[in-house]
Amino acid sequence: MRRRANLGRTGAILALGIALASGVPLRAAPPTTGASPRAAVPALELFDGRPMSAMGIRLASWGSGTATEAKDVSYTGESSIRIGYHGYYSGGRIILEQPRDLNQQCRDPYGILEFTVKYPPPGHAGPSVAGMPGGGPMEAFMAGGGMGPMGGAPGGVYPPAGTRPQSRSARGGGYAQSGRQAQPRSTQGGVYAPSGGRAQPQGGRGGGYAPPGGAAGWGGAYPPANEQVGPAATRRVRVVLVFEEGTAVATNYPLALFADADTGWFKFTVPFAAFKGLDQLSGHTLKEIRLFGDARDLVWIGQIRTRSDDEEIVVDPLESGLVVAVGEPVEFSATATAGFSALDYSWDFDKEDGIQEDATGSRLVHVFRKPSPLLSNGDAVPFTVTLTITDVSGAKKQVRRETDVTVNE
Repeated sequence: MRRRANLGRTGAILALGIALASGVPLRAAPPTTGASPRAAVPALELFDGRPMSAMGIRLASWGSGTATEAKDVSYTGESSIRIGYHGYYSGGRIILEQPRDLNQQCRDPYGILEFTVKYPPPGHAGPSVAGMPGGGPMEAFMAGGGMGPMGGAPGGVYPPAGTRPQSRSARGGGYAQSGRQAQPRSTQGGVYAPSGGRAQPQGGRGGGYAPPGGAAGWGGAYPPANEQVGPAATRRVRVVLVFEEGTAVATNYPLALFADADTGWFKFTVPFAAFKGLDQLSGHTLKEIRLFGDARDLVWIGQIRTRSDDEEIVVDPLESGLVVAVGEPVEFSATATAGFSALDYSWDFDKEDGIQEDATGSRLVHVFRKPSPLLSNGDAVPFTVTLTITDVSGAKKQVRRETDVTVNE
């Protein structure tokens, strides 16, 4: 093997002198690959479990909702904030007597507002607005136990088990029926394991198919990750941030709950990118947080803080090489993580006529109504199924995955 001569320091100086004398321009070092590191944005604690008087927090109701200090339930520290809401205009107000400067956090493209929360067990009657359900499962909840098993679908009106909602398109197939999740824009709510991982199911499925906007009931504890069923009747929230410079609102934002280890508490976040009007403000000196939900519910808030979540969307590969018959129900499922982001799952079942949204949800059942086209030699051309996963707030880059399905007569 021929070795390159090692000129050492003397040789390097000699080479430099020759280059300068000959007028040959010196080549700059190649730029480093990859994006430059993003400057860290500090996290801010807005509520950490200390008494309201010590934190400089005042609680007040909005409409017929409630907001009170709870000394009998706490995540960290001595107390929590108990809010009862029923609809987007009856809820609670968290007023900061000493406004906080969130300008840096609000301008962070990955900045989020994180709530650590606890909901009553399923089956409670909901807040009488001011009241708190007592007895039964609530006693275990107040003692710090975990949530009970899910029963039927909370809130709303659902058809009998087994009914099949129709998708918006029959291209490449027929209806898309979702046995575990169906909603207008496939925004994922439900229960997640810490850091977006999978929550393990602990029971069987007890409900049938659900129409858009709802979820079928479950006979076990919690469904797998990314399902729109959880310990709360709430599916979507409305959060209002009141600044000295103006107001910003996140409306109809999906409540995606991430289990906080085995503490019985959950985390949900709302990205600052989801607040309309936030980028129009000259500054972001926070005075007040208002919280509302789309159902009659009660929530204990153990912690409120800002943080940065730039974890990209990561999607597990889809099952490949499927061969099915016309009219045969086929289940499609997807697992994705993206930090604490709520995700949209959109499916297209025939790439050839353009990628559109045929069905939504992390898990669904689809029936192909026509066979795969055939080549002149008789070979079948598979349908290409495309899954598009999008961060609801739009802060993170969307991800697509494809799989082929051959449909025989």
